Amino acid sequence: MPKAPAKTVILCPMKVEADALKRAGIRWPIRIIGMGQNATEQAVKEVAASHGTDLRLILAGVAGGLSHGVSIGEAFQITHVTDPDGTSLTPVDSTSTTPSLCTVDAIVETLEDRLKLHETTGADLVDMESSHFIKACEPREVAWMVFRGVSDDVESAIPPGCEHFIDARGYPRIGRILVSLALHPWRIPAMVHLARSVNLGMAGVSRLIHEKVGTPDKPARP
Repeated sequence: MPKAPAKTVILCPMKVEADALKRAGIRWPIRIIGMGQNATEQAVKEVAASHGTDLRLILAGVAGGLSHGVSIGEAFQITHVTDPDGTSLTPVDSTSTTPSLCTVDAIVETLEDRLKLHETTGADLVDMESSHFIKACEPREVAWMVFRGVSDDVESAIPPGCEHFIDARGYPRIGRILVSLALHPWRIPAMVHLARSVNLGMAGVSRLIHEKVGTPDKPARP
């Protein structure tokens, strides 16, 4: 039986994701890293330098839906990741029923853009970190896992400007959010819906981590 890595660390791009895992009783070390390529690559570099190769890194957070095959609140262990041009970064298993994921550089807000990205890549989910995470882990021989919960589907309206509501560390810019909602109060229902959907998606991620990874005192079998 394969030996489990000596150290497991969970990386969350946003504080809201890390908070949800903690509320659900996840007791592995959790690090909030910030969103996007640079933050992800830097976090992998720093954690790997601290712990060496006998390490498992877990990227855990939410993702957006690109097709009608995924729904808000569902969560998946991601094994097939592509770049925006459809280039696969992981082996393609034609028998797998798990949704594939595409990593992009910016939030995909409109239904038109989401469906176009799905058509180009075949992916069902989209995020801003997974491909960069894998590319940073594999040369360092660091074991990796990716768990994503669906926070918004192809029918959801992402409030404009959401990319400015999270700072470089992954923490919410409370003041900016309050000012934006005061100036655009009609966006409040969409923001409330998004917040609830993030919690639903992260609840699913928490269940998967409990199932697939276990706890520090009782790890799941490899």
